[in-house]
Amino acid sequence: MRRMEEYLAIAEQGGIESEVTTFVRDRMTPAKPFAPIEAPSFFTRVFRRMSFWHVKRQSRLSLYDLSPEQLADIGLSRAEADQESRKALLSSWTRSL
Repeated sequence: MRRMEEYLAIAEQGGIESEVTTFVRDRMTPAKPFAPIEAPSFFTRVFRRMSFWHVKRQSRLSLYDLSPEQLADIGLSRAEADQESRKALLSSWTRSL
């Protein structure tokens, strides 16, 4: 802090240009509160939900294609994989699109 005071004293005497004496920390302002977040529109919510559903469906369908060794690696039995893949097949009408 002493060096800063010496520097400012030299600057006041005209040894350094006056513009240099303004430091970034002198221009800092207090933090503003967070701006309110707008709620997503109805269509945005529907699109996000459909995207999430699609990802889950693809994951469940991929379980059906795994071999017993691969299922054992991830800690699932064939019965559990079949049960999960049936959840995706309930709405298989989109598969033909």
